[in-house]
Amino acid sequence: DQVLDVLVVAHSHGVIHRDLKPENLHIGQNGRLKVLDFGIARVKDPLPPGVGNLPEKTATKNGAMLGTSDYMAPEQATGLIEHIDPRTDLFGLGATMFRLLAGRTIHGKLGDAALIIAAATKPAPPLASIVPTAPAELCMIVDTALAFLKTRRYPDALTMRTDVRWLRAGKAPPYVTAIANKRIEPGKPL
Repeated sequence: DQVLDVLVVAHSHGVIHRDLKPENLHIGQNGRLKVLDFGIARVKDPLPPGVGNLPEKTATKNGAMLGTSDYMAPEQATGLIEHIDPRTDLFGLGATMFRLLAGRTIHGKLGDAALIIAAATKPAPPLASIVPTAPAELCMIVDTALAFLKTRRYPDALTMRTDVRWLRAGKAPPYVTAIANKRIEPGKPL
């Protein structure tokens, strides 16, 4: 919930984190979660060269894969930066949730090269296939965030945050419930 609070704000300002993972989430002494390491974040509409304190060349080139392989969305694993958008962060959060709930990463233990190939070519297994005791609606939230095609993920962090909050309140999450009841297609706004 708190990670999604951060993503709602970051994405509204055109900032995509690109490296969400448990190691970049820190719970402070006050109990508030902080999202760390925006070091490889991508700004959707960067400042023009020479404006502010940014160096003249801040863009990531196509083919450059930045992020952590275990949490990397398929479009990120391909290295095609024009395909990276806020839904890439939702995948990273889904992969983090998967690891915390399943006790393993979505593609398991693979070498670096095999992991990049798996991230680019293999969908995540359904959470319920790994953790059959997990609540069905929680599995639906994680699985929606981890959809292989970004067009089938949550349309934005606000929609995912709403589902998480409803689930935490003991209510049916509206977005994944609408998908399950075939009232909307995955990835479309509610």
